[in-house]
Amino acid sequence: MVHSFPRFYSPILVIALTGIFQAHAFQTSSTIHLPSVAFSKSISSQTVTPLTFPSPEINTIHSILHASTASDADTTVDFSAVSKYVISGAIEMSLMSLTLIGVDYLQNVVSLPQPFTWLLFYAFSLKSRIFNPLNNARPDRGDAIDGKESKGFKDRIMPKWTPPGITFPIMWLLIIAPLRATSSMFIVNDLGSHFNPTVLCLMLHLTIGDIWNTINNAESRYGASATGVLAVYASAIYAATQYYSVNNLAGGLLGATCIWLTIASGLIVQTWRLNVGDDGSKDSLLPTRVKGKDSITKFSWF
Repeated sequence: MVHSFPRFYSPILVIALTGIFQAHAFQTSSTIHLPSVAFSKSISSQTVTPLTFPSPEINTIHSILHASTASDADTTVDFSAVSKYVISGAIEMSLMSLTLIGVDYLQNVVSLPQPFTWLLFYAFSLKSRIFNPLNNARPDRGDAIDGKESKGFKDRIMPKWTPPGITFPIMWLLIIAPLRATSSMFIVNDLGSHFNPTVLCLMLHLTIGDIWNTINNAESRYGASATGVLAVYASAIYAATQYYSVNNLAGGLLGATCIWLTIASGLIVQTWRLNVGDDGSKDSLLPTRVKGKDSITKFSWF
């Protein structure tokens, strides 16, 4: 029986909208407004002494922007990348479905203890990327904890309010993954199988998240990452509502993960706004081709 939309999500949606709009409106001292074209032409014949700024973020902007930023990318959508995202998502969903079907078959042969189901979904939450053929590696945990630069973390200009690196492993290992595992265990107990449409909603959320990791970490597409993180967020809300339709407690636990995703979404959107090209333009919200290069999206399996 499908219940009405739970009151639990009302504050989450308020937080989500507030976080996204605040990220859009948030301005930092690191934002540079370049002079107009007309003004630039009027001084082009004069010798201009380069300015230095007290903010290290501004002085290092040219060295940390990657090839996929707006100044190096053309306006052509990278359809090769898009097709690979779709293919990799289909492969991941298929492999995770087969795994769940295999577990159900095993359960019919031997009696699996309840902790097995919890551990299975805990592993799914942390290592679902092993089913995805793209390179969707996360930032190095050790470097992030030490506050060092890692792929996807501090290798770009990030908001001043970015949580310390140690926050991320704590959230994923001790809060997000356990909430997903516990809520999924309730759903499996209620429906009697691991492979069911409700659990597949969570698998879809994990799949979208893995593709997003490729876009954000491996490819450093700041604009497409800002677009993609909203898809990650929406899929989490959808999965939580489907869990709630089966088990209210399970839906509430999974919905609680959206609080952290609200913060993460604001962080990604603001990161996109801060990383601008030499002409002051932002990276495209769609994955675009890089000038003079083939598609940067590669399958890591083959």
